[in-house]
Amino acid sequence: MRLSRLLLLMLILAAAFACINAAPAKSGRRKKGKKTKKKKKLPPPPTTQPTPRGTPEVLTDLLATPDAFDQLLEGVDFLQKFNFINTSTGFSADDLKVNEVEAGIKNMQKFAAIKSTGIIDSGTIFVMRSPRCGERDQDPHQHAAGEVHVEGDEVGGRKKRYIAAGGRYRWNKNDITWKIMNKPTNSRITPAQIRKEIIRAYGEWSRYTPLNFIETDSDNADMRFMFGSKRHGTLRQDPLFDGRGGTLAHGFTPNSGWGTTDGDVHFDDDELFTYKERDGTNFFYTAAHEIGHALGLDHSYARSALMWPYDKGFVPNFRLPVDDIMGLQSIYGKRVGAPDPNAEIPSTPNPADKAEHGDCSNHAICLIGGSLFVFQGADFWRYTGHDIAQRLITPLHGYPIRKFFKGLPNNIDACFTKYTGETVFIRGRNVWVFTQRVKMPGYPKRFEEEYPGVTKNLDAAYHDQRERSTYFFQANLMWKWDERRKRLTHEAEGLYATDSFDRLPYAPSAGFQDDDGHTYFLKNLKYFKYTRGSSALEYGFPKTFPFADCH
Repeated sequence: MRLSRLLLLMLILAAAFACINAAPAKSGRRKKGKKTKKKKKLPPPPTTQPTPRGTPEVLTDLLATPDAFDQLLEGVDFLQKFNFINTSTGFSADDLKVNEVEAGIKNMQKFAAIKSTGIIDSGTIFVMRSPRCGERDQDPHQHAAGEVHVEGDEVGGRKKRYIAAGGRYRWNKNDITWKIMNKPTNSRITPAQIRKEIIRAYGEWSRYTPLNFIETDSDNADMRFMFGSKRHGTLRQDPLFDGRGGTLAHGFTPNSGWGTTDGDVHFDDDELFTYKERDGTNFFYTAAHEIGHALGLDHSYARSALMWPYDKGFVPNFRLPVDDIMGLQSIYGKRVGAPDPNAEIPSTPNPADKAEHGDCSNHAICLIGGSLFVFQGADFWRYTGHDIAQRLITPLHGYPIRKFFKGLPNNIDACFTKYTGETVFIRGRNVWVFTQRVKMPGYPKRFEEEYPGVTKNLDAAYHDQRERSTYFFQANLMWKWDERRKRLTHEAEGLYATDSFDRLPYAPSAGFQDDDGHTYFLKNLKYFKYTRGSSALEYGFPKTFPFADCH
């Protein structure tokens, strides 16, 4: 039973009123003619340490902006919908405990891979409004005593964060039949493309497990795919869809008590599902995620995982992440002869994906001497100041690299300026180091000589002046290099970039950090901004790339 917004608002006001009434009363009025001794003023508390945030007493204490009641209503509604607050017995005024709501916010933030503060702020609301799967995050099956809820453990030195439903929530056979029941009415994707993408999604899951997926004409198929809007399907309890945006689809885990609906996948027909496009909702990614549920996987905490609750859109040359592979293998085991997912290197996008936007996918950006430089082909563009909204001081068509940076080649892949003031340029397997416009002696050098252990053929790089570390990016992986100790800060296989940068696109074409510590990435005609110290994409981004000559 869902808590009504009116009841929640009444609870907020009642709790606030009770808190006011519970405050200690001021001393009584002084009797006429009677003098009272003045109390000695206590010394102010020491200011050497920050005062910690007190224990929240009323629901409004959980807001970053205390009077943002609409955000509190929206937040609690989200927490109920995705089971971060237990709604199995309904609510009364005594049931809505502040500490339980705070715990629910923290768990939600943990799943969203943002800072777990227990406070509803703009970043938390932004995530709550993001397109996502309709399956609940917190204990979706409410497991009975004795049933197993398997979470990933340390495997091969990498922490796995998959969650397998465990127990009875699995198929008891390896050959699983499927059928597409209807077609969408509001999408650009065709029935033939839908079938192609479902087969491709099944291929990712079956590649590493003994499962085989067989298309059938029977309406009694094990897994059935259907499109519907708002109230849909034949079951009265089937979760409602909410129109475009919000929840995109949901999948039913095997043997989860839904009868013939167990194992089915439902898509919100109000969504604009697309085929190999960056616009709309990418059908393949949504289908592959929901198939994971229909096979027995719950949502993962890992932002790099397919089973992370939030949509990532179009991912060129998608390969099933290690976290998801380990999760499904924990249920069904390995397919004989299956490749080792830890040994695979993610493939780079098809050149056609880059070519569709022309040369705009081939930028390198860095700060040099307080100005922003954008390199493309044989030219560069220079802007006054350190951020994107600054004045161009080179010609609109750019200025030749060879005339300004003597000895530097064209077609730079990446560049960054270190805390020492030296600017590093990378092209292919070679590195050049400049101080302002002067090339340092002994360069170029081989990339592996300067940065041993870091992958070659980079897509982007940037330097963090405060950490004195450089970040390198290739495909969906990231390497962090300590410039002081001249070594990697982690294993050489790389880290998943989206674990540190939410919704970062696959293979960003450039990256840089401004003087205020904000980090930017460029991908084709869009740029993405992450404020200092935050892994969440700033609200309103990505935005259109406003500079350089995209021709």
